[in-house]
Amino acid sequence: MEAQNQSFVESAREVLAANVRWGRYLVMMGYVLTALVVVVGLVSMLIGVAASSAVGSITLVLYLAVAALYYMPIERLNRFVKGCSMALETGDERALMEGLYGLSRAMRMLVIYTVVVL
Repeated sequence: MEAQNQSFVESAREVLAANVRWGRYLVMMGYVLTALVVVVGLVSMLIGVAASSAVGSITLVLYLAVAALYYMPIERLNRFVKGCSMALETGDERALMEGLYGLSRAMRMLVIYTVVVL
């Protein structure tokens, strides 16, 4: 029984480590894409201002809102990555729970966004 439990814990650690690596990649890409959305918003605002149109300001606000909505689950996913990385390195159960809580919040936000879009 002890050997089976140890095998389960090792398997869970391997899966968690793989998810942390993928989560780290998604967080980096999320930050880059959020920055790109902000830059596109600023460029569209400058184009709108150059054309003496109020559409540029409205477009900037729209892009900033989209960037903020995209940033929030990425930040929660970053909590997952940091917490679970620390838990894997140190064996700290509290860090594991904080990381998993961050993942849970990120998933809840994505579900809410999906429901709103549908």
